[in-house]
Amino acid sequence: MFGDSGIKIGRKMFAMSVKGELIIKLPKERVNILIASKQGKHFYHLFDKSRLMKEWVSIGHKYKSNWFKLVQEAKDFVASTQKR
Repeated sequence: MFGDSGIKIGRKMFAMSVKGELIIKLPKERVNILIASKQGKHFYHLFDKSRLMKEWVSIGHKYKSNWFKLVQEAKDFVASTQKR
């Protein structure tokens, strides 16, 4: 979906940077928590702006101090969804 411009586990992308913001894949419940706390914003498909990506959230530069922890959380989430 996003090409090769992000961080992956195998073939599954879990984090990338778009226009200076961190974009990460998390469970939709966690995405909603980050949005409700104003740390995150909804993320829409790069080529179809009408398509909300429910398991993806955009974290702005203001919260850069949290990025490492959030990337690890995204990595753990995507790893947990991988077939064994």
